[in-house]
Amino acid sequence: MTNDALNPGQPTGTNNALRVESNNTGKDSSTSGSTDNSGSSTGVLVQGVNMTGYCPPTCASPYLETSDGTGTGAICVAYCSNTNSTPSYVVNKNSSAYLVGYNDAISYGTSGGCLTLPNTSSIQNDCGGGYGDGLDKLNDPNFPYSADYAKGMLAIHNSERALVGAPPLVWNNTLAAEAKAWAEHLSPTGELYHDLSLDSHAISEGENIVSSTTIGPRLWINEKNDFHGNVANRAAVASGLPTAGHYLQMVWPYTKQVGCAYSSSGHDILVCRYSPGVLSQ
Repeated sequence: MTNDALNPGQPTGTNNALRVESNNTGKDSSTSGSTDNSGSSTGVLVQGVNMTGYCPPTCASPYLETSDGTGTGAICVAYCSNTNSTPSYVVNKNSSAYLVGYNDAISYGTSGGCLTLPNTSSIQNDCGGGYGDGLDKLNDPNFPYSADYAKGMLAIHNSERALVGAPPLVWNNTLAAEAKAWAEHLSPTGELYHDLSLDSHAISEGENIVSSTTIGPRLWINEKNDFHGNVANRAAVASGLPTAGHYLQMVWPYTKQVGCAYSSSGHDILVCRYSPGVLSQ
């Protein structure tokens, strides 16, 4: 099921890593992104820690910028542009907080893992640093060949499957190689269409495609809002394929294996192959 109708932009939930407040009012401004009208430093709270005149590492990451210059992005710009007020902080990549952020990113999370940790500057900086490094990995053309990529892809698939009582998937390197080949085939033009040879396989395979390497599976998961039946009911799934096909392929309880890869040789293309495919068994 191809995601050709979707045109993903920046990752969603970009404000999740920061809770921003204005100290001069004490009111939560995580959605409004209010700042001092005078332009002076009034201080912000990042995860409950007073960061007056401070540029946390999470602010420096592009995924927190907002296109319209409002909200958290605007506050980050205001504080990070003041180079005189930016202290140095060395992220501890051996810390458990770093690992939480890193694993959240490579499993296509939205930095929510950091919100579960204590609100101290060192822990949140380490977690934010791990999250940023994980996002960088998702833009590395060699990352799909790594064990971490398989771990992250399995994590996002199996967490959704657990919610509907479906057994966990296992990684299949052959499926991943096939996904890589098809992603490289599509990447030069960016046109999204399925590999028709899938139907000729002894056990029919399924396929999900999306034009993003950093948020792709999240778009498939969003389709579950369009499906209201039982994922184990063949009739319900068949009727839901037109609007929720990618999601249903992720959670189809009879699928046992998955392999994914991406290519950025032209356009960003991510492909996942599934065996057996949805409704093929």
